[in-house]
Amino acid sequence: MSDTAGNSIPLMGEFTVEVQHLGITEQLPLLVSRIDNMPPIMGTNWFEKVDLDFNSIFSNITFAEDGKTQNFIAERKEKPNPVQITYDLPSKTTIPSRPPDGAYLFGSIFYMLVVCSHVAFNSDSHQVRGPIIWQDEFEFLDYGKWMHLITAWRGGNQEFQYYHNLTENSYVRDGVLYIKPTLTADRFSEDFLYNGELDLNQEGCNVDWEGGCYVAAGEEIINPIQSARMVTSDSFSFTYGTIEIRAKMPKGDWIWPAIWMKPTDNIYGNWPRSGEIDIVEMKGNANFSCNGNPIGRQLAGSTLHWGPDPSQDRWRLSHWEKIIEEPDFSSDFHIYRVDWLPNGFHFYIDKELIGEMFPPAGGFWELGGFDGDNLWISGSNLAPFDQRFHFLLNVAVGGNFFPDGCQNADYEKPWTASDPTQMTKFWESRDKWLPTWNAETDDNTMQVDYIRVYQL
Repeated sequence: MSDTAGNSIPLMGEFTVEVQHLGITEQLPLLVSRIDNMPPIMGTNWFEKVDLDFNSIFSNITFAEDGKTQNFIAERKEKPNPVQITYDLPSKTTIPSRPPDGAYLFGSIFYMLVVCSHVAFNSDSHQVRGPIIWQDEFEFLDYGKWMHLITAWRGGNQEFQYYHNLTENSYVRDGVLYIKPTLTADRFSEDFLYNGELDLNQEGCNVDWEGGCYVAAGEEIINPIQSARMVTSDSFSFTYGTIEIRAKMPKGDWIWPAIWMKPTDNIYGNWPRSGEIDIVEMKGNANFSCNGNPIGRQLAGSTLHWGPDPSQDRWRLSHWEKIIEEPDFSSDFHIYRVDWLPNGFHFYIDKELIGEMFPPAGGFWELGGFDGDNLWISGSNLAPFDQRFHFLLNVAVGGNFFPDGCQNADYEKPWTASDPTQMTKFWESRDKWLPTWNAETDDNTMQVDYIRVYQL
């Protein structure tokens, strides 16, 4: 084995590394050699776990001549995310604090892995993080960080809730944020839904899109669900970083929780021109499927939205999912992470890389195959995702996020997308869906333990 100058390099060992990448597990043969004049890459405590920048050491390791292996490595070399190499030593293992000949040995790390008879080499691990630049551990509900939307605007998917800052819909308990949908009739009355007027101008309405500050019952009832949407648009926005969120999703038919990000300044224009980053979304139904594929609370998804207009939103090119059957995403907390880099994205759930996006030389305009002038030409290759974004947390109910033609266990979806009285149909079938909420408990709440943003 020799270096690029033809000098002999001592071979430290031949090992097998298990690599997990996008759900595929490969056993890769690895040759490790001593590298002279390598600067220190770790402290003297060899019993600590170590994160290494894999990109910086590609030239220092050699992989067997295997087409599949070589293709994998060639692909990873072009990506900016380092891969974490983690080792654990048994307590009685003795390793010198400094390799012989005064040279630090990259190979010694893998040598120790063999001593331990265990190698953990996973693409689920992140690049070395910078310091935390923003966080909320939810020791209390910080109104300096979060603004509540107050509006009956039904959103782009014609959902069935109105949003408010009422304490029954958003609160903190024991270091966890809860967002809970409730019934509008519980605040007012059932008659109010059919005959009342919801005048949010009197209650601090701050989003009047499509008449969101005032709604009156008519052919369609007033929004039958009351919930919360919290945003950081007035307090914190950022560009690029590692986002980590620990959260538990709600249970209940037709509940739609979302943790996501929107552009603060809309530099490139209205949605979806300036983009949208959906960190995690889910449907709360226990047994909801399309063509036999589960799309209820067994499935969580992450998505980028982008395009010149809503009809050309190319989200399907940047949408990734993870399915777990038992327990599902509503049964326990999970960790959702996004590495938002200057040239691309990685999306993770519980340390598993579920998707990544690195646009081609022509950026998202080329990726989307759009006609006409590139509306993102003034930005970077990652445009429209090269501007400031802020967080949104909300629990919606109903609407077009739940597609027609799919199968819900026990009963059919009560409304269709074309029905002018969707909310009425939904409300009048509450004997079927309301028991699934178990509303006397926390089951139908989205629970957020923390949000942390790290500098790259």
